[in-house]
Amino acid sequence: MSGGKLKKWRQLSRKWNIPIILWGLIALLIVLGFVSPSSVKPAHLLDFTRQAAPMILVAIGQTIVMMIGGLDLSVAAVMVLVDVAAAQMMMNDPAKALPVALLCIALGAVIGLVNGFLCAVMHMPSFVVTLGMSTLLLGVTLLYSGGSPKGSIPDNLRFLGTGFAGKIPMAAIVWSVVAVLVILIMKYLPVGRYILSTGVNPMAVYQSGVNPVRIQLLCYVLCGVFAALAGLQISAYIGTASLQLGEDYQTRSIAVALLGGAAFTGGKGSIPGTVLAGLFMVVMSSLVAVLNMDAGDQSIIQGVIILVGLLLSGMKRDD
Repeated sequence: MSGGKLKKWRQLSRKWNIPIILWGLIALLIVLGFVSPSSVKPAHLLDFTRQAAPMILVAIGQTIVMMIGGLDLSVAAVMVLVDVAAAQMMMNDPAKALPVALLCIALGAVIGLVNGFLCAVMHMPSFVVTLGMSTLLLGVTLLYSGGSPKGSIPDNLRFLGTGFAGKIPMAAIVWSVVAVLVILIMKYLPVGRYILSTGVNPMAVYQSGVNPVRIQLLCYVLCGVFAALAGLQISAYIGTASLQLGEDYQTRSIAVALLGGAAFTGGKGSIPGTVLAGLFMVVMSSLVAVLNMDAGDQSIIQGVIILVGLLLSGMKRDD
C-alpha cells in the first residue's frame, strides 16, 4: 500500500472514529474466505462471536487498567480460580448457579481491590504486584482443588455459554451487553473522563477535586470483575473445571487491549477497538488452524500479525 493511500486510510479511520483494527479484521476474513469459504458462512461467523466471549470480557478489564497506565497479569489466574470454584461449589445444582456466580464475581472484585491497593496506595509496580498475585492465586487454586478439580456447571448457567437466542449465541449477547454498558459509561459519565485523565495526569485529576487513587482502585476492581465474568463464561461453555483454561489469556488480553488502541503509558484506550481486536484474535486463530500449521508456525504467524496490528495502532495514535 502506497504512502498516500495509507494516509487516506488513516484519515478515514480518524474522521469516522473507526478503530483501525477493524481493517485488519476485514482483511483476515477476506483471506479466510479464500482459504476456506465454508469458514465465513453466517453460522461460522456467529460462532466466532461465541468463541470470542471470554477474550473480549477479560480484555475489556485489561483495557480499563491500561487506561490508567497499569497492567494486570493476574487475570488468567482469576479465570482459572473462578472456573474451579464455580464447578466445585455448584456441583451441577441449578439452585446454586446464581449465588455461586455472584460469589465468584465478588471474589474477582476483592482480588482487584487488593491489586489496586498495592499499586495505587502502596505505589508498588503493577507488573510485580499482579504477577505475584497470579502466582498466589494459582497456588490457592491447586490447594483448593487438590490438583484434580471436580464438579460441573448446571444447565441454567451453561445456557449462557452454549445456548442461543434464535440464531444468536447467548455468549455473544452477554459480551455485547457488557461492552455497550462500558462504552456508555466511558462516554457519558464523568468517571470515564476521570479514568483517561488519570492515565495522563493524576495531579490534574486531583486538582479538579477527584482523588486519582480512588479511580485507580475502581479500575483494578473492574478488571477483577471482568476476569471473573470471563472465567464464568468459559465455565458455562465447557461445563467442567480445568486448571489449564486460562493459560492464553494473560498475554493475549494485553495484546487485544493494545490492538484495540490502548497504550502502556496510559490515557488511551477504546472499548469498541478492544471488542474488534478480540474478534480479530479469534479469526486469526481460525485461519492458522485452517492452514494446518504446526505449533511453531502458528506462534510465528500470530506474533507477526499482532506486531503489525500494534504498529498500525501506534501509527493512528501518532496522528
